[in-house]
Amino acid sequence: MDTARPSAPSSTEPDDPATPTTPPLRRPVPTDDRSATDEAADIVSEFLDRQTTRAHWLLLGHRGPEADPARRPPIDTGILGVAVTMGLDGIPSTVGSSTGAAREIDEVQYEIGQGPCLHGLRTGEGRYVPDLGHDDRWGPYGPEAARRGARSCLSMPVLDDGDRPVAVVKVYATEVDGLDDEQRGIGSTLAHEIAGSIGLAHALAGAASELDTRIEVMNTRRVIDLALGVVMHRDGVGPDDAFARLRRDSQDYNVKLRDVARALVYGIAPDAVETVEAAPYRSRRG
Repeated sequence: MDTARPSAPSSTEPDDPATPTTPPLRRPVPTDDRSATDEAADIVSEFLDRQTTRAHWLLLGHRGPEADPARRPPIDTGILGVAVTMGLDGIPSTVGSSTGAAREIDEVQYEIGQGPCLHGLRTGEGRYVPDLGHDDRWGPYGPEAARRGARSCLSMPVLDDGDRPVAVVKVYATEVDGLDDEQRGIGSTLAHEIAGSIGLAHALAGAASELDTRIEVMNTRRVIDLALGVVMHRDGVGPDDAFARLRRDSQDYNVKLRDVARALVYGIAPDAVETVEAAPYRSRRG
């Protein structure tokens, strides 16, 4: 598992054709269940929300009980917000933020497609931008961010062991040159703290993805087994012949075997499909 660290800132062969015996898939099977990957993403996001909120309080000078990550800090005392961006499958996404305003500024940058955060995520270079409103290095981003209340910002990339940027920690201030040396140090410290979290997040996401893959394989095998039973009963054939018929229909309709199986079973007993696909995993969130 990579351990991330922050960077330093700078200013099947076809059967013979035959008449299909199985109708094509008519509609998807509804399900309200969440994937393990979704659950993992929520856990990581909640954790990073708390880290960025704690950092926000520290930036405001609260180091005692008032620096409570369970309480949202104000945004009218110099710090607009703290946020963390990760490149998920090549797409930047805010995975934690202390305020909605910080998340909104991030979204502006993603829409424009350039800015100090995205620069850091691409190059691994950090930036302190003291006057966003008058900085034209990233096209309309700076003035637009300033118009929305972020007049200065600090972007601190987090690098893995191969010096690849995997995340960026941002601090947005409401004033021009609104972050002093101590506050920039706090931003750097947060990047160091999040570095360890990023490695954990990747490990958790990998384990969740593997679990989802295994669940999908299990569900597919069980639905195909149900469909084989339907064909065997309906056509009076054995399992091998039943499978060959499903496979032929898959090729004739140019759809996956699992979708042919789901369509067949769903057309006869939709509850059976829904029960099978819900059985291995249930959301812990109700």
